[in-house]
Amino acid sequence: MNSLARAVQIINQLQTEGLIGEYYIGGATGANFYIDPVNTADVDIFVQFEETDSLILNPLSPIYARLMELGYTSYGQDGSMMVEGLPIQFLSVKPGMETEALKSADRLIINDKPRVEAPVPLPEFFIIFALATGRQKDRLRVRAFLDADQVSIDDLAPLLMRYGLREVWKKWSEEL
Repeated sequence: MNSLARAVQIINQLQTEGLIGEYYIGGATGANFYIDPVNTADVDIFVQFEETDSLILNPLSPIYARLMELGYTSYGQDGSMMVEGLPIQFLSVKPGMETEALKSADRLIINDKPRVEAPVPLPEFFIIFALATGRQKDRLRVRAFLDADQVSIDDLAPLLMRYGLREVWKKWSEEL
């Protein structure tokens, strides 16, 4: 079993223990399920917190504490944790596109035996995230999704409208 599958097993354990709610794998690691792999510094895990969790000054503290109990260590200046050899960054799901991505995420198989699954946003959301962020590396990711024929324009169009990104998409489409 690879290190991502082992790390996802630990994240799923945290979910079973009630330390995290729904989550998804985002960033480059999530995109790598659909397009040719690209290097990334860490694995972004977007976590939905309950309203009561938001009353805690740092809702990630219980997650970090439990991971340390399990023998994992902090990594870097961004609050990442080294889990099964991978730097994992836990991020709170924001209202709007991230919440919608969470609710519509597909559970993808990370490992067959033992079976390990994790939620990953639909490809169209990676396009939406890239358009909203606007970095050069995001433009390259959009191109990779289009080249891999992983995006349904019919599914993308309402997201572009809902999040006010239609004009950005139009401009990028002309440049790609």
